[in-house]
Parts: sequence; C-alpha cells; structure tokens
Amino acid sequence: MTRHADPQTDAAPQGYWPDAFHDDATSGRVNPVFDARDERPRPPIPFLWWGLKFDDPNADRLVRERVPLSEYAPALTIHTAALAARRHLNEHRWSVGWKLARIIGNVIPPVGWVATAGDVLSLKKDRQQERELQQHALRSPGAALQKSDDDLAKVVLDYLRKILNPQDAATPTVSVVLFVDDTQWSDPYTLKFLRELWESARTGWPLLIVATHWDDEWEYHRAEPFVADQSPERLVHLLRVLHLPDEPGTVHRNEKLTDAALRPVISAALPGLTDEQTKLLLA
Repeated sequence: MTRHADPQTDAAPQGYWPDAFHDDATSGRVNPVFDARDERPRPPIPFLWWGLKFDDPNADRLVRERVPLSEYAPALTIHTAALAARRHLNEHRWSVGWKLARIIGNVIPPVGWVATAGDVLSLKKDRQQERELQQHALRSPGAALQKSDDDLAKVVLDYLRKILNPQDAATPTVSVVLFVDDTQWSDPYTLKFLRELWESARTGWPLLIVATHWDDEWEYHRAEPFVADQSPERLVHLLRVLHLPDEPGTVHRNEKLTDAALRPVISAALPGLTDEQTKLLLA
C-alpha cells in the first residue's frame, strides 16, 4: 500500500503511512501503527485509512463494553489535526473579524446594531445550554453512555463528510478507505453509522468501504427475514437498505482452502495431533 499509493517527497522520503501488516504480530491489526518516537516530517496525507474491527460477543475472554466506533476513534483522530488546520484557520479569521466589528460598532452605528443582534442570539444560546444542562443532570448512566456514543458518531460523521465533500472548500478533500473487519459480529449502532456515511457519499464522494465477513454466516443471515423499514442488524440487510446488489461486483467470495491444503498447515503448527483430532479440527 505505502509503496504504490503513498507519494514520497524530498523532505519526507518515508511517505505518510508507515509500512505495516508485514508479519504475524501485525497481521491482525486494522490500523497502521505510528511510532511515537518518530518525529520525522510527513508529507500531506494522500488518503485516509481507518479500520474498525468487531469481536465475537460470545467469546469467554471478551467483556465488550463499547462499540468499535469508540474503541478505534483514536486511530482516526491522530490524522485530524493536519486535515482540519485550514478550516480552523478560516474560523479563527472569521472570529477575529467579528470581534473587530464589535469594536468598530462603537463608532459606526450599523455595525453596532449587528453586534447587538449577535448579543441577543448569544443570550438565546445560553438559555438553550442551561436547558441541556438540566437534562444532563437527570440523565441515567445508561442514557449518558448512549448519548456519549451518539455524540461520537455525529462528530466522526461530520468530520468524514467535510473531508469527503469536494464542495466544502474550507477543508481539503481526501479520499477515505474505511476497512471494517469481521462484520458477521457487527452491531446495529455501527451499521447505522455506515449507512449514514454511505448515503452521504452517494453523490460521488471518494469513499471506499471494505468489509470482511465469514461466508457461512453470510448465508445464514441472507436467509433471515428482514423488513425493509427496520434498522439493519446484519451487513447483508444493510446492502438491501442501500439497494446494493448481493452479487459479484459488490460481494467478492474467497474460495475456502481444501482439507488437503490445510492438513500440512495443521501438521506443522500442531504436530502432536492424532489423525482423528486432525479430522475434527478440519471439520
């Protein structure tokens, strides 16, 4: 990935993205790892890669308290500073211009009227914030957790929409690759997020979503009844809601390895198994 699609510069010959996923220790990761000790300059980001990974909710070792969106948000936010810098600069200039208008308003009456109108709007905003704080004070822990997840989803969606939308001149447009792993264990919350992002990008935004899914579970989920106006709880149902075809072109199947191909792998990894144990493992 980094050798072909990540341009290098004289100032940053290593490119933006680190080489990763190259050994057994990193093969299970969905996001490249940046070395905090590497302070070399980086060129402008050529594309944004963000990975989400689902875990088996029935695994004994797993205590799943949050959705992948919150778990993998830090892997996204480390890239936001440079992309958002131009937008923040524009907002800063606008803020300085507004403060200047308030000062000038003491001399020029029309500008003073505008500043007064701004004060009225600010007062209304303060009252709205007071009402929201009152609601927060009465919120249960469960509702607070849900609100936290909802707020995070909104922030991430707004951010991705800004950098994907070529019409938003305030933020540089960057292609986004969203990699979602093990979606046979997906949750409705994350599927809702994917749906909103995909529907926003339908106008031609540079977005690619790559999702992996086990084949057997895909067939099980296809056979489950689904009502079109319900919120999708399976990836195959999300495809139906988005009117994406469940066929080659959208869904690509990898052929399973045969028993003959798997036997030497098992023998090398677990040389002490009996023939009967090997058959059970293959099954």
